[in-house]
Amino acid sequence: MASLFFVVISYGYGVITVQYKVFPFDEIRAVKNFLHPSKSKSSPGYLHRKSFFEVHGVTSDIVMVGDSITDGAEWHEMFENASIVNRGISGDTAEGILNRIDSIISTGAKKAFIMVGINDLNGSVSVNNIYLSYELIIKKLKQANITPYIQSTIYAGERLSGLNSSISSLNEKLKELARKKGLVYINLNKGLSSDGLLNKKYTKDDVHLNGQGYLVWKNLISPYIE
Repeated sequence: MASLFFVVISYGYGVITVQYKVFPFDEIRAVKNFLHPSKSKSSPGYLHRKSFFEVHGVTSDIVMVGDSITDGAEWHEMFENASIVNRGISGDTAEGILNRIDSIISTGAKKAFIMVGINDLNGSVSVNNIYLSYELIIKKLKQANITPYIQSTIYAGERLSGLNSSISSLNEKLKELARKKGLVYINLNKGLSSDGLLNKKYTKDDVHLNGQGYLVWKNLISPYIE
C-alpha cells in the first residue's frame, strides 16, 4: 500500500511539474534534451524558440549563440552595461544554429559568441560534420558584418567523460579555424576544467553550469565584451 501511494504521489508530482513548469522542470528538460537529443529541425522546443526569435527578436550589439549551456545564463544581468541578447536553445546543435542563422543575424549584433558541440557529439555526429556546420556559421556571420568569437566546447564531467576525447578534437579544429580566419578563440576549459574534465564545483550534472561556473565564463570573455 505504501509503495502504491508513493507511485501515485510521484506520478502526480511529475504531471504538475511538466504542466505548470515548477521546479525542477527546467532541470529535467535540460537533462532530457541532452540524454535524448532530437533533430534540431523537428524538436518542439527548438521550433518554438526559433519562431519566437524570428518574430520578437530585438537588436543588440552582442549575441550569445549556443545550446542549453548558453541558454542557461542571464547574460544581460551578467553584463548589465552591455547591449546583449541570448540566442541559446536547449538541445541545439551546430546544424540547428545554422538552420536559424537568420534570427541571429537579425539582431544586428557586432559580435557573436558561439559555444556548441556537446549535443552533436552525444547524438553521434562526427567532429568533421560539426566542423563543416561551424564553418558555414562563421561564413554567414561574417557576411552579415558580425564578428564571430569562437569559444571552446566545454568538457563534460566524469559521468560523461567518454565525450571529452571528441570534444578535444573538435576544439583543436575550432582553434585552427579561428587562426585561419583571423578570429579570437577563447578557451573556456582553461578556467572551467581540471584534468580534462568539467570541474565538479562548476556543474550540477556534469554538463550544465551553476552560478560559479557562469562567473568563470563571464571573466574569460569580459575582455572581449566590455
